[in-house]
Amino acid sequence: MKVSIISSCAILLLIIIFSTTLFAADATLGKQDQRKTSLNKTATLPSMIKINPADVNMVTSNIIDMYMAKAKAAGLKMKQDYEGVTYLLPLLENNIANYKNTMNNCKNKAYTAEDQKKANCNDDMTIAQCSKLLFNDCMKAQSGYITYNQGQWASIQAALAADLKEMNDNLNLIFNSIQSLQK
Repeated sequence: MKVSIISSCAILLLIIIFSTTLFAADATLGKQDQRKTSLNKTATLPSMIKINPADVNMVTSNIIDMYMAKAKAAGLKMKQDYEGVTYLLPLLENNIANYKNTMNNCKNKAYTAEDQKKANCNDDMTIAQCSKLLFNDCMKAQSGYITYNQGQWASIQAALAADLKEMNDNLNLIFNSIQSLQK
């Protein structure tokens, strides 16, 4: 008899727990967000909708403005780098013209025994070997200008590459952010 009373109480307790759970589930269904509907109901949209930022993936205008400011700054640096190129090209052209003139002068010059000694020529050398030393010694004065221009160009080229990369990276961040919204 005790077992049947205990079983009856247990069944009664389970019925109470089960029924309160059902009522609690029904109560929460009635309080759902109006934008979410169950599969059995048909949704009717209101005549006017205001976007809730939590519902959509938005890129803030602050982020776009920040990337755009960085891209514009890189563009201004590129403009300055370009001005460096426009300054360097005529200078380089002039130095190359001087280099060619010196090359022709060195090639056509008649070298004395003193010039040969200064260029480290000796009696054991062929004329071709001594000619090479004489030519190189004569050209040393002009090679500094070309090397200097080469260094300037390398510096401008590195700056242009860095500025272009900076601009490209920031513009791609803007484009990718906007495109991710359209998916």
